[in-house]
Order: sequence, then C-alpha cells, then structure tokens
Amino acid sequence: MVDLIKSVVKEDKKIPELKLWRAVLGQLFDDAFSNTYAGKNQNDKQEARQYLQHMHRDYAKLCENAGFDPKYVHKKVKTYFMLEKLKR
Repeated sequence: MVDLIKSVVKEDKKIPELKLWRAVLGQLFDDAFSNTYAGKNQNDKQEARQYLQHMHRDYAKLCENAGFDPKYVHKKVKTYFMLEKLKR
C-alpha cells in the first residue's frame, strides 16, 4: 500500500511538468499551423514547420516529456502536411 501511495504522489509531482511540456508542444503546433499572425513573424512559422518535419532527438524528447509517443505525433504531423499540400 505504501508503494502505491508513493507512486501516486510521484505522478502528482509530474503533472505540472507534463502540463508545461504539453503547452510547449501546443505552442509549436500553433506557430506551425495557425493562420493568425498577431505579432508573429512569418519566419517563426517556417522554423516551427521545419522543426516538425524532421524527427530530431530533442523533438522526440519533447513529445515524450509531454506524455506522447514521438513516432505517433510525427506520423500525424506528416499526414497533416500531406493533406495541406493536397488542398493547394
């Protein structure tokens, strides 16, 4: 029982960190795919899109820290880019 309580407490401590990494990942998606540029530079969008297109070690770590499978996220992002191209 003590081990269960320790693991629950350990998970609770991770929640703020998980929220932070998810916010970082969310901002990355917002920069890459948002069509609103209130104060944002077009260059920021290009940088975010290039970052998402390649599975770098830090990209994988970002996904893992956010609680997501990096391969799954990368697959979904690639699908979205493909759909974007088809719409043009």
